[in-house]
Amino acid sequence: IKVDDVSGPAIGVRLGRMLNNKLRLALTYRLSGEPLGPTDAEVTQLSAELDAHILFRGAGKPGPYIGLGAGVHLLSWDAPSDEIDDSTYKTGFNALGGLEIPIAKGSWSLFAEGGYQGVTQWASMLDASHVRAYVGLGKNF
Repeated sequence: IKVDDVSGPAIGVRLGRMLNNKLRLALTYRLSGEPLGPTDAEVTQLSAELDAHILFRGAGKPGPYIGLGAGVHLLSWDAPSDEIDDSTYKTGFNALGGLEIPIAKGSWSLFAEGGYQGVTQWASMLDASHVRAYVGLGKNF
């Protein structure tokens, strides 16, 4: 099963902390899943990721950012036979870039982000690595 069969919609929550004016640590929890075609198998991916983001223009200013990080992924699916496990934990890495636009006098931010998530392959059966794109709304405290 390749990445095209695993991709689909996702929902996530990100908690970020500015370490200085241009460096942010972000902890993201993400859930995604998608039917896998003719076998009606379904892969669910629950991820916890820790990323470091560099904000080129600094906190509170509209502008681009890049990031790198690592994560742990719980992959579950309806296996085609009882000889194969239904779930496993895998490690992964993230490379991302995005645009952040503060709104409402800086108390909120709009995000557009894209990147690559590499996930350790599950045996020779499942490769959940993928290119991803997200949009989001953030509350700044």
